[in-house]
Amino acid sequence: MFDMSTRNTNRRQFLRASTLMAVAFAGGVTGNNSLFAETKIAARIAEADQSHALMPAIKLAAKSLEAMEQVKDYQAVVVKREMIGGKFETTQMQIKFREQPMSVYLKFIEPHAGREILFQPGKHNDNMLVHETGIASLVGSLEIEPDSSLAMEHNRYPINRIGLKNLLTLNIDRWIRETQMDGVDVKYYPSAKIGDLSCKVLQITYAKKTDKTRYQSSRLFIDNETNLPVRMQNWDFPTRAGGDPVLVEDYYYSNLKTNVGLKDIDFDPENPNYDF
Repeated sequence: MFDMSTRNTNRRQFLRASTLMAVAFAGGVTGNNSLFAETKIAARIAEADQSHALMPAIKLAAKSLEAMEQVKDYQAVVVKREMIGGKFETTQMQIKFREQPMSVYLKFIEPHAGREILFQPGKHNDNMLVHETGIASLVGSLEIEPDSSLAMEHNRYPINRIGLKNLLTLNIDRWIRETQMDGVDVKYYPSAKIGDLSCKVLQITYAKKTDKTRYQSSRLFIDNETNLPVRMQNWDFPTRAGGDPVLVEDYYYSNLKTNVGLKDIDFDPENPNYDF
């Protein structure tokens, strides 16, 4: 591990040069709040307006959340596309994710092939452990605060919001709150496709922008075989009258494999297969 004092002196020089931290996060609640939110979902659904157009979508997403409760860990290739600072950025990486205790390992495919990140709340001072490639690797592995300006420079969400369960919980929570709104259109496509993967798709569109609408439209893709979420897309309202909605977030977990038996060594920087 790189010496702490030297790390503080050099990390910005090396990591900015390599545009650190295009990490793939599907915008969700933090790990600490996720369990609390899940325990309230069913009660909040029961209390919401059952005649609202959003209710079928909410209940379908809640069924997917139930399926996620059976998932202890998973591996996937994540494709993250985000609008950041007016520029659309795409990142592809491998992910290993364990629910309890929350543990994340990422290895970048492109860009910055070979970059590795580990994150486990309670370890490494609650920071991300990052190992770069190329010249930036000379400083060794670094601890980076998840919500620091450096970490957020190329991300819309911090790493503690990563994960499929967080993705569902966040959106169900938002949709329940939006059952108090008018002008919401919901469409359901039971036989959609992502390549060869058969999915059901919920598409939610809002008639007008208000201080309560976060997006102009959203799409949630749920695997028809496993009932697990695999993709989320969000569009902002057009920037000018008569313009098209602007895609700002697209998170796709491809080749998803669940309950693969991930162990502590999969999230250990001493793993001989890693370069930390």
